[in-house]
Amino acid sequence: MKLGYFLSAPKNEQSPLCSLKTTNYLENLLGRDEAKRAGFFEGLWCNTRGLLAEGTMSNLFFVRAGELYTPSLTCGCMPGTRRALILDSAVSMGIKTHEGEFERTDLQHAEEVFLTNALMGVMPVARIDNACFSVAPDGSSSLTRRLEQALNITLRESTRA
Repeated sequence: MKLGYFLSAPKNEQSPLCSLKTTNYLENLLGRDEAKRAGFFEGLWCNTRGLLAEGTMSNLFFVRAGELYTPSLTCGCMPGTRRALILDSAVSMGIKTHEGEFERTDLQHAEEVFLTNALMGVMPVARIDNACFSVAPDGSSSLTRRLEQALNITLRESTRA
């Protein structure tokens, strides 16, 4: 399955709604429909400045040289709960993290790419448009899989409390 597709319309990072979780998902649903019509599972947004933002239903992460990268909240992405847990886990594991302003071309040098949300947890990305990325099997020692395991442990422990 082709996973990621860059959407034609930008995400408005200046909108007061971009960082709020509301019941108004129309923009997200329209973006997801666009991606599905193109044969992709998820649509990815760049913001009005051309910087990476997020997926229609997910936060975006990528790995380069053993370090974790994700768009800054100022780029218009949702401050998702799983996003925060992944960043906290990475710091706890001694993984250097970068929240910043990244362009689509920054993904060209990524070793791994993954998406997160509360329903799917961590979803490795094999392809965005024509760019392909390595997806390690479950249980491997890739950074994505290690963070996925850490997230799952954190979620199990929080349900016991």
